[in-house]
This record gives sequence, structure tokens and C-alpha cells, in this order.
Amino acid sequence: QWSEPIDATEIQPIPPQPDNKLEDFFSSQSTTFTEHEDCLYLNIWKQHNDQTKKPVIIYFYGGSFENGHGTAELYQPAHLVQNNDIIVITCNYRLGALGYLDWSYFNKDFHSNNGLSDQINIIKWVRQFIESFGGDANNITLMGQSAGSMSILTLLKITDIEPYFHKVVLLSGALRL
Repeated sequence: QWSEPIDATEIQPIPPQPDNKLEDFFSSQSTTFTEHEDCLYLNIWKQHNDQTKKPVIIYFYGGSFENGHGTAELYQPAHLVQNNDIIVITCNYRLGALGYLDWSYFNKDFHSNNGLSDQINIIKWVRQFIESFGGDANNITLMGQSAGSMSILTLLKITDIEPYFHKVVLLSGALRL
């Protein structure tokens, strides 16, 4: 826990991942992001600073559990926030072997799925702190595309986190339940 304010206005590192030509294809300008294991950051997008509690969307990106990040131009929700009185959270979670290798195989004290654990912690953090940003902790929607949708379908099976969100929007992706 920090005792001093944190300057959260700079883009932080993204999860380590293979080169993704699609990111450049879907971007209006060439951008280079720093990749680092210290990548667990989120972005809070909102427009108005009034006293009403706004609905909250937590967006999980796709990318085959190998690529993607919450600061990709493709996923920036400025248009949603400008046209709706909502807050949108984009975030990073670990990918590839850092996120989805069963590390508990090597040490029983390690998580079996760090990527999913990261997403659970994002949801819990948002629920606990979103009111400080004008959000409604009782109106949180999970939204995901491709691997993000598959993550949400998996999260729906974890009953311990059900109280932390209220709705889901699956933009694509399928997973056998």
C-alpha cells in the first residue's frame, strides 16, 4: 500500500508477448510499447466529474491468450465514454507461459493460472475502489472479446467472485462449459 499519490498519467509496460502485426494494422499510428513482467496496470476512462455513480465496464482484450494489452488503440474506449455516462476500465493481465502455464506443477504455493488470477484481482480492485473515481460498485459489467470472452466464461464458473460483478457482455469467443 502506498502513502504518497501515484502519477498514473503515463502509459505503463504491457505484458511480454510475441510480435503482433495485427496491432499495427488496426492502429492509426505506429506505437511502440515497453514490455515487462511488471505489467499489471489498468486504465480508467471517464468523462464527467459529477457526483452521480456511473455504471462501470471492465474490458478484457482478446489475443489468443498470447497477445494484447489494455492500452492498444483498438481497445481505447474514448468514444464509449464520450457518448455515455459510464466508466470503462481497460487493463493488462499476464499472457503466454507467464499467464497460462500451470505454475503450481513446479511449486504448490504458486498459482495454477496467473492470467485468470490477474483478472480476478482487477475485478476485486475495481469493486473496492471504483467509487473513489465516481463509479457504482453495484453496477459492474465484465466485457470481453475473443480470449477476453473466454476468460469471462471461465470467471462465471468461480462462485467466489460472483458478488464482485453484475453483468457480462461477450463480444466473441466460445468455451465449452
